[in-house]
Amino acid sequence: MKKKISLVLLGMCLGLSLVACGKEEKDSDKNDKKEKTTTEAVVEDKKDEDKDTEATEEVAEDTTEATTEAEVMEIVDAVPEGPAEANFGPENVGFYMQGVEFKLPMAYSEFYEKANALGWDVAEDGVRKSFDGAHKLYEVEFSRLVEGQEISEWFDIEVINSADPSMEVDLSDTNTQVVAFHIKMNALPKELGNPEAGYEMYNVHSEIYLTKDIGLGRNILNVYDAWGGSMVDNHGYFDWTTGDRSKMGLGSYTEPFIDISSESVHDNNVLYRVLLQEYGDCEDVITWISLQNNPFVE
Repeated sequence: MKKKISLVLLGMCLGLSLVACGKEEKDSDKNDKKEKTTTEAVVEDKKDEDKDTEATEEVAEDTTEATTEAEVMEIVDAVPEGPAEANFGPENVGFYMQGVEFKLPMAYSEFYEKANALGWDVAEDGVRKSFDGAHKLYEVEFSRLVEGQEISEWFDIEVINSADPSMEVDLSDTNTQVVAFHIKMNALPKELGNPEAGYEMYNVHSEIYLTKDIGLGRNILNVYDAWGGSMVDNHGYFDWTTGDRSKMGLGSYTEPFIDISSESVHDNNVLYRVLLQEYGDCEDVITWISLQNNPFVE
């Protein structure tokens, strides 16, 4: 009897042990699956984190590249900027000369008064017909002496009788309007082949600005950045007009027109040596500005 009871107890113990083992095995499987799931989740999270990191790094790289490109394109000239309020452009034609505003078209009497106050006067024999067709335009050349410079500075304008463009121009007439302006900065050696002879130069100190960063002596890239254009196709040259480009340059042109060109150190080494002495190192600067706004012709 005791033996039978012992066998029953032993069987019960074995059964409980097997149940316990089965439970431990199931728990172990559950834990393994849980750990596997957790591990997979961690791996996926790590992958997502790596992706996010890569994306962040790519964005950072793109930002860095964009910033670097912007820094490369930033124009830094030795020539000073113009006045902050200068805001002339394709739809608002005019310029600042030594801080004084000239907006086209403008009455010749007002133009002369402002220019004369800056030391400019009409050159001897400086008035001549520039176009004698349906519209009678006159070209008026201004000049002034500059201290330490043997050659005079100069620019020219075109004027028209605004009441009747077909009539001859009288500079004393209140109807005479300035409709075009042209200026060029240049330098020439006094003696060819003699670097010690010094330079003849003009309009280096005229301080002509259309905006604070677009003017004589400023980098031509400023124009492309502000008004558009292609440096690959039009290196060193910019023109803006809403009309027929074949008519550009004539004072009778019916649309506002801006023509700007530049020279590099390779084009005019003498000019760049002058700029280097006066301001510091410059490259590819604006040397020619032509403006026109003539609403008096059709």
